[in-house]
Amino acid sequence: MNKKSKIALMKGLFSKMSTRLKMLDLLASISGTLSECISVAMYLFCALAINDGLNQIYNIGTSTGIPYYVWAILAIVFGILKGPMRYAEQYLNHNIAFHMLAEIRHYVYEALERLAPAKLEEKKNGDMLSLMTADIETLEVFYAHTLSPMLIALLSGLTIFIIGICFGAWQLSLIYLSFYLIIGILTPIISFKIIGNTGNKQRKQYAEFSAYFMESLDCTLPIVTTGKENEKLKEVDLKSKELNSSISEIKWKNGCQGRINELWLGLAGFVFAIMAIINVINGEINFIYPLLAILVMPGAFRPALALGALPGSLSNTFASADRFLNLIEEKPEVEERENNIKAGKLSELKIENLNYSYPDQKDKIVLRNINLTIPSNGIIGIKGPSGNGKSTLLNLIKHHRKVEDGTIYWNNSKIDEIDSNSLRQSIASMEQDTYLFKESLRDNMLEAKPDATDNEINHALERASISKLVDSLPNGLDTYIDNENLNISTGEKQRIGLARILLRNPNLILLDEPTSNVDSLTESIMLKTFKEISKEIPIVIVSHSESTLDIADKIYELKNGALEEAKNVKIHNI
Repeated sequence: MNKKSKIALMKGLFSKMSTRLKMLDLLASISGTLSECISVAMYLFCALAINDGLNQIYNIGTSTGIPYYVWAILAIVFGILKGPMRYAEQYLNHNIAFHMLAEIRHYVYEALERLAPAKLEEKKNGDMLSLMTADIETLEVFYAHTLSPMLIALLSGLTIFIIGICFGAWQLSLIYLSFYLIIGILTPIISFKIIGNTGNKQRKQYAEFSAYFMESLDCTLPIVTTGKENEKLKEVDLKSKELNSSISEIKWKNGCQGRINELWLGLAGFVFAIMAIINVINGEINFIYPLLAILVMPGAFRPALALGALPGSLSNTFASADRFLNLIEEKPEVEERENNIKAGKLSELKIENLNYSYPDQKDKIVLRNINLTIPSNGIIGIKGPSGNGKSTLLNLIKHHRKVEDGTIYWNNSKIDEIDSNSLRQSIASMEQDTYLFKESLRDNMLEAKPDATDNEINHALERASISKLVDSLPNGLDTYIDNENLNISTGEKQRIGLARILLRNPNLILLDEPTSNVDSLTESIMLKTFKEISKEIPIVIVSHSESTLDIADKIYELKNGALEEAKNVKIHNI
């Protein structure tokens, strides 16, 4: 995973904004800058009103030629105008953030779809859950509280500096600019360096904790049955304390940085007060200088203080941005292909001299010199111990993983030259667990063939020997599938999954341990269905179960990465 610089991360996040949102961000920055300038103008008009009022008391006349009450009225008007400008800034920033949250989720789910399934197999569920929830929400800080505040701080600071120069208070302006840069730039940079990689550490710990917690939930039954629940709770508590420690460390450092900026702000006010006193002692008759020092300049540090509060939140944001950008920029192992070469009816699938190693483990050969022919019908069985490459071989046939050494032919075409969508439509697969969506049984079936009629659905269910279950459901095909409230066994799930496969009418069926989680009766029913289907559609069954492989017409054994035809195997017909 590439580690990006902070500038690269900011550029990457900014590039993901649409043109419309960039324009809204510019409007938010303009509104925020106007709000700050209006605020400064309000203080300035107050200063001028007081200055000219005092001058009039001392019969000096106005310094501007405008009556003091005009400045007072302007101060009130600008005070009222500040509210709408401030509201516009906040409204636009949050509008941008909410729209960006939706767009970021779109980027993430699009990336997950593009990377599936090969690249997602390498990622932990908890890590992905953290990315899709906490990381995405953390990025809101960047879009709502980083981009426009930076531009507002730049424009506002320059405006105040220029105003001071225009009134001849160049010393005050230089002092203001110095403190503004210290509070808004120097202190945040130092603070960010002090925080260092704590944000990365926290996000990593959060992802690891999510993954660990989810895995613990999945293993609840084995943990309880083995009496290790107290031990597991202690481990969860330890990891939780480690995560809380990182969070507390960032908050403590942020608190220190905030107190330091308050000290700088207090020192700036003290210096301004000293400058005002010196001005009065020197016998300056015009009161505008001390009023600028006491009223205007001290109240113009809010944008700098907003920048000063960024390091803590940005530490987490950059960590989340790094994970987000790496995900959406990651290349899939197999690129989508669109062309006129379609899969079509399978007459023969041939694997020649296939060798395979995982992309991140090139030195470890998973499959070596595989040669296999799958005919237009019948059942091919593949057995072997777990972790020996059986599922990987099926993924290569499905083109979920890239064939780099060797060739797989679908009829006379190389599998990596066939149109991707056509290949997906031609191959159906089934694993040891069938997932049913929380929707009606009909909608679950239509996932396989969206335009299927009820007659087609019922026929598929009947072929899978599950139609009696459907008849017993309260609303038939319209029954809502919710495993928490509807008692559907694992075997019934598997047969519904098989019915979905049959509804698709594929050209090749790949089965990965399809009967490992079902009882012997359900297994017998499913095997009989497989045997019947294989007369028209070729089937490849991967299993370590001898009873499942009994129906195969030919059995191969995958051992140490090599595939050989199994010897002394008695084939049973069902």
